[in-house]
Amino acid sequence: MGRKLATLILAIFAFQVTLSFVHAQTTETLQIGKGNFTLPIVNRNGLTGKYLTLSDYRGEVIVLEFMSPWCPPCQKTVPIMETLYNQFAPQGAVFIAVAEPLGGDEASHYRNVTMEQFFSNHTTSLTYVIDHSGWLTGNMYGVDSVPTLFIISKAGSIVTSYTGYDGIANAQTKIAETISAQLGMPVPEFSNLAVMAILPLLALHLLQMRLRKPPR
Repeated sequence: MGRKLATLILAIFAFQVTLSFVHAQTTETLQIGKGNFTLPIVNRNGLTGKYLTLSDYRGEVIVLEFMSPWCPPCQKTVPIMETLYNQFAPQGAVFIAVAEPLGGDEASHYRNVTMEQFFSNHTTSLTYVIDHSGWLTGNMYGVDSVPTLFIISKAGSIVTSYTGYDGIANAQTKIAETISAQLGMPVPEFSNLAVMAILPLLALHLLQMRLRKPPR
């Protein structure tokens, strides 16, 4: 029994180390470009005459989406972004969407979709800015397809990114966990950290049971 208990404790310790390694890998900061920009703000009434500068939000957790109003996958992503906004904007996260200009062969089929029409067809609380040149998405952030989502830390570094509707939709839980971690909030799901906290207690309980067992 003693050997089995020792094996169990070693297995628990190894599992903890593995979880710690995975957690460290997934929260590793990526340095991708300088990332600052100033772009005009647009809403359902058109250009507002105001501008947004990303560096003004340094010290905040930023969820930055690149999209196009004509893009069907971008339109499908709107409810996901709205859910994230409702969950984390009250906690201090800043949500910004950069709209690309219409361009490319695929876009020619959707040229009748303007930002005003996009707003009339979708409920969204994000702040939208227009990148008329396309330089920002193409060069500064290296975005080659939309939608693409970046999570930016309070220090101004890109923590992680997700591309495509499927990439974003399939990672909703992970995205929420990452935003929570950057905000310093408890992870909304039963997390690896919770498992790591419980396993040592289980090992201690088993050891105490072993010590209390009367000798034969």
